[in-house]
Amino acid sequence: MDLITQAVFGATTFAVVRGRGVATKEVFWGAAMGALPDMDVLTMPFLGPVEALLGHRTWSHSVFAAAALAAILTFWRARRTPNQPNLLRWGAATFAALHTHAWLDMLTTFGTQTLYPVWEERIAWDVVHVFHPAATLSLLFPWLVEWRRGSQRWFRAGQWSTLAGVVVLMWAMGAKSLATQRLASNLTLRKGPDVVLRVVPTPFNSWLWHGVVSTPDSMGFATTHVGKQEEVTWHWVTQNKEGVARTQGLSQVQRFKLYTGKECLVRRDLPSGTTQLYAVKYGPTNYQGPPRFVFPLVVQDGEQEGSFADDENFTGPWSNAPELWERLW
Repeated sequence: MDLITQAVFGATTFAVVRGRGVATKEVFWGAAMGALPDMDVLTMPFLGPVEALLGHRTWSHSVFAAAALAAILTFWRARRTPNQPNLLRWGAATFAALHTHAWLDMLTTFGTQTLYPVWEERIAWDVVHVFHPAATLSLLFPWLVEWRRGSQRWFRAGQWSTLAGVVVLMWAMGAKSLATQRLASNLTLRKGPDVVLRVVPTPFNSWLWHGVVSTPDSMGFATTHVGKQEEVTWHWVTQNKEGVARTQGLSQVQRFKLYTGKECLVRRDLPSGTTQLYAVKYGPTNYQGPPRFVFPLVVQDGEQEGSFADDENFTGPWSNAPELWERLW
């Protein structure tokens, strides 16, 4: 999730594991540990386009990296302040703040390799979007209340923040279940091992969900609002088998598909002689009508490497915020 949410959740998990009497400076330490795994983005300028995409949420989000770093920091604290009480609990709290960063990220669609390098599968539960203000505010609110009171009972704030996070998570899981039932019931394709339905959240909310269906020949896209009784309309896009055949042997494309999974849409542009591969596991960028996509990996015929096409008019979820707002309300 976003860095603010990760920092707040790091403070929450650190305070809960550290226990009663956790100091203010330790809360800030937990917040820093919660945000630390995302510092892998500092390596992105030195990598190629696909390597930068695949490199995020790998080694820095691994449970093994979190355990090793927590052990090193605990040893450092032991050397710096001998006879420190509850040293093991402090180390466990540091590990919790570091590792629960990956658990938050696994709730999103991007995917997190928390067992890297033993297992390179990206775990993505598609429960909340990377940007979910309600979740962030729910985690932050108990801390603001405790700060306003001035009592500095941070352990209590951490407990209430954890409870708020559980409530938001339960709501999001319930909403996804309703969306999945509705999308599946309106899916007329036969069920089978080659027909995969994925239900993913949209930005800033847990009401509106995208359905993404992958088949060997085509991909289907639909959007449903769990709070409204509305007809589900599927839009189908044919896979370009020639484009698949042209690019499937390229090592860069194979690495890219480790990120996209089965939700990879392939198109051909004959005039330019290029093949475009779209990571459509997030669903389309619009919320009604025929699907629209941005940032394909473009591979020129005869080339071994591609690059991501830029869309200067698209600035992430904020680009379509008015359309999202209209569909929600």
